[in-house]
Amino acid sequence: MVQFLGKAQIENISIYMGDDLMMRLRKNLILLIVVSLPLFLMACNKYKEEAPFFDGLFLEYSSSGIPVTYEVSVTDNNEFKITETKKHKVFDDEIELYHVDAQGIVVKGSWKESEGYFSPIWIPINEMEVGDTFKYNGGDKYKIVKKDRWKKWNVLVIKGMTLGEERYFDLNTGFWVGLHGKGMGRAVTIVLTDTNADIPTVEE
Repeated sequence: MVQFLGKAQIENISIYMGDDLMMRLRKNLILLIVVSLPLFLMACNKYKEEAPFFDGLFLEYSSSGIPVTYEVSVTDNNEFKITETKKHKVFDDEIELYHVDAQGIVVKGSWKESEGYFSPIWIPINEMEVGDTFKYNGGDKYKIVKKDRWKKWNVLVIKGMTLGEERYFDLNTGFWVGLHGKGMGRAVTIVLTDTNADIPTVEE
């Protein structure tokens, strides 16, 4: 005996099949997220080396005669706050803040473009290789070009792929020791002049 389904039964079956399909899609989506998230995080956090920051750390640079100081303090949530101060003779001091995690990545900054990248003062040189490219100091892309000698330091040299300036990082500590490039049609040099980190300065 053949039985025909009524309209209400057909609607119930359609609703059930729709709900079942949605449940399966949700499960598949959750599974995809669970599998993909660790891979995504690994890709975002290629470098695992911890930054050698400590409470009270400071680094002072000379930028065309203008002193630029970075001071580090520990925050309540075990992150670090880096305060950048540029002192001017005529204008007010320029101050920028970076909140960074244990790997030296900016998690919150005075300008949003810096978030997710290394702060200006340190990179994980022990895990980096010549030829690597990475985003640093506000999102510009840099390429590691060579190991070299610059002034009194053995350095890892990175080159900006937009402006073409070279930045130099001490091979022992990873701290930034200087920069050479061009700005507004003239040569620009920044050099480390004072610090309480375990690294010599140009004036010693």
